[in-house]
Amino acid sequence: MPREKKCPGCKKPVNDHDFGVPGKHCDGPGGVPEIRGNSTTRNDELLNSLASAVQTLTAEVQSLKADHASSRQSHSLPPSDVASSSRSSKDVSPRRATTVTLPELRAMDDLADAADRRVAHVLPIASSESDEEADMGALASSPLRKPNKAGDANVGEKEKEKVLKYQDIRREIARIWDIKTCVVPIVVGALGTVSKNLTKHLSSIGLKTRIELLQKGALLGSARLLRQIR
Repeated sequence: MPREKKCPGCKKPVNDHDFGVPGKHCDGPGGVPEIRGNSTTRNDELLNSLASAVQTLTAEVQSLKADHASSRQSHSLPPSDVASSSRSSKDVSPRRATTVTLPELRAMDDLADAADRRVAHVLPIASSESDEEADMGALASSPLRKPNKAGDANVGEKEKEKVLKYQDIRREIARIWDIKTCVVPIVVGALGTVSKNLTKHLSSIGLKTRIELLQKGALLGSARLLRQIR
């Protein structure tokens, strides 16, 4: 079998020597200026394209981070459950109870759409009822019955009923917003009867309203409804 003829310079087979002229001064494919220049050009183009792609991805990531931050600020999103679950169990520092005023409560009408779980009391506060219908509903839920015992027996029962009624939404708000919540019943009878705990309940939510004014409003509302019934 005849020996394969090789280039004396680069030691490659002459049949595969498609670059330059075989000879003892041949340095191989990298030694040919034209081929070396083409290889360098391709490497530069590849590096430039990679650098451009990295810059584009970095700009897109920064834009997404900015959009996410602005979205959280504009919508006031609640903290994620993951962050709350990763909190150390040793962190037992007391948190100050947050008081929600009536305007802030009215601004939470969209909570029904954003809640994870449907709660019967997570409903829009605005109602299509007329003032008369709303007053009649308030009168129907007030302790109008004659007390079985002396004093504020029916008012005390109504307070317990309201506290139990809103436990579901209290737990749901505490879970979603990661805040300490409690139900504070403010019950005034249709004839002005109040509970002995009303002063404590009003001070717990920061209201400095005089109880006499609440009783006066309840009496005037009852008188208005009674005039309409006649």
